[in-house]
Amino acid sequence: MAVPIALLPAVSLIASPLAAQAVSRPAPLPSGARLAADTLRLKVPSILGPLGAATALRPDPARVADRAVTIARRRHEERIAARWRQTVARGLSTPISAVVATQTDSGPTPGALVPLVPQRRAGADAATQLATDLMGDIGDLGIVLNSRLESKVQRSRNERCTTAQLTILGNNCFGIFQPAFDFQFNVRTGGVVADRVFVNVDYDSQREFDASNNISVRYQGKSDEALQTLEVGNVTFQPPASRFLTSGIPSGNYGIQATGQIGPMRFTSIVAQQQGNVSKDNVFTIGERSQQQVDRVIEDIQVETRRFFFTVDPRQLGGYPNIDLLNRRQMQQLAASLPDSVRPARLYVYRQLIGAANQNPRGPQFSVRGARNPSRQIYEVLRENVDYYVDPSQLWIALVRPLNPNNERLALAYEVNVNGTPGRNVNTGGTPDIEFTADPQVANLLWEPELQPTNTAYFLRELKSVYRLGGEDL
Repeated sequence: MAVPIALLPAVSLIASPLAAQAVSRPAPLPSGARLAADTLRLKVPSILGPLGAATALRPDPARVADRAVTIARRRHEERIAARWRQTVARGLSTPISAVVATQTDSGPTPGALVPLVPQRRAGADAATQLATDLMGDIGDLGIVLNSRLESKVQRSRNERCTTAQLTILGNNCFGIFQPAFDFQFNVRTGGVVADRVFVNVDYDSQREFDASNNISVRYQGKSDEALQTLEVGNVTFQPPASRFLTSGIPSGNYGIQATGQIGPMRFTSIVAQQQGNVSKDNVFTIGERSQQQVDRVIEDIQVETRRFFFTVDPRQLGGYPNIDLLNRRQMQQLAASLPDSVRPARLYVYRQLIGAANQNPRGPQFSVRGARNPSRQIYEVLRENVDYYVDPSQLWIALVRPLNPNNERLALAYEVNVNGTPGRNVNTGGTPDIEFTADPQVANLLWEPELQPTNTAYFLRELKSVYRLGGEDL
């Protein structure tokens, strides 16, 4: 059995189990004693163990732990109290030092909390500073906001009002100045609030496509909660992996999505609006390997109606109906093959809202060839490159928006070449006027709700070979 050895100056004592009681203990030397020949100062312990070994007094571990916990708790409470005083002081117009003046006049009490007086940044707006401080205390969330408000007044007035139009409600004969406001803003923010809410926003009201904006607010629950996540804004639905199930799900969803767990069951729910390109039809070929076809089948009846029209009877064009409208050389050759009395040189397109009061009483009044009602009626003059587009060959046009199938009529008049100069041929191109004249005014019908297939000369003028491939969002 090993026995500890206690070393004393100039004395060596070896204890054993048998001689432990026979050896007398020497008197302890005073603290700091040293020998005449020794230059090292030694501090001798005042208490020796039962076997002569030096042992120091050790405090109770439980008391040490309780004391450490008490100190840590007091420091934590002090930090919370100081933080709260600082936050409240920033929101008050009166400094907090004035409130506790009675406590600080005589000096701080030992252990008392010293209030923190807020320091305002020079030049900072009080409201902006308060909002920034409060958001900074809530969580690590930065916000960049730029906004602009534009205001103007505008007036729309009909300068050609008649006596009959004055009796119509909303005639707009006496235009008044009306204010118009345009509010534009963009905001970017991101961060974490209360360690549970994750924010990521990038929104600009002036962006051309709404899909370019990103609004995402996600709540992250604890592992033992029924609600695991709750997302608001741009969400992505992720079903189980399957090429047959996920092929038609768009990536752009805007709404609410929640995931959670109740016992062994996991659930995902989504209420969102689909935005962007949506793949509706997918064809898979199962053989030696899977293949996905990108072809789309379009039915013959799915043409883009009431927007594209020939300016002349298409049966006069060589090779009809095998005509490529986008082949500019072919279209120029077809136009050159027409006689000068038939080939359009400059087009004028007119539209009429059937059964409605015309806003321009000085507009041209045509007798439209091919219409079921050939009497003279007022038409509105459409603007080129604004309301419609003309092919360089002058043989077909495209409207910006389709005609209303119930109450709109479309007519056309054009100039022709007469001895090398633009002129009129009433029998083919009509009278391309932009205002009312006492002389007969004639135009050619392009489309009306009452147009029947039996009226072949005008029924064939609508192009029925134009299809929409991209869908409504393209």
